[in-house]
Amino acid sequence: MNQITLRKMSELLEKKGIKVCGTAEEFYGDSDRWNDDNMENDRGLWIAADESYCFPFFDYYGHGVDESLEKFADDNGYYWEWNDPGTIMIWKH
Repeated sequence: MNQITLRKMSELLEKKGIKVCGTAEEFYGDSDRWNDDNMENDRGLWIAADESYCFPFFDYYGHGVDESLEKFADDNGYYWEWNDPGTIMIWKH
């Protein structure tokens, strides 16, 4: 399993129609938004999973994370974790 960079993961998720809000560290108030010098020290990405465009991909109360996205994350060295019903993180393994 090859782990892609956070920047690349963010780009690929955006191409799939998933809006990345920032890094997980930003969500928790620990780093500056998209600081290229420090981004790869961050461990995950923050995604708002409660927007209407997200429902094919994320459903906290129903199917969870879309199966193809689970595989995509795993194949690239990442995993999904719910923070709360409207926020999901994708973390490096």
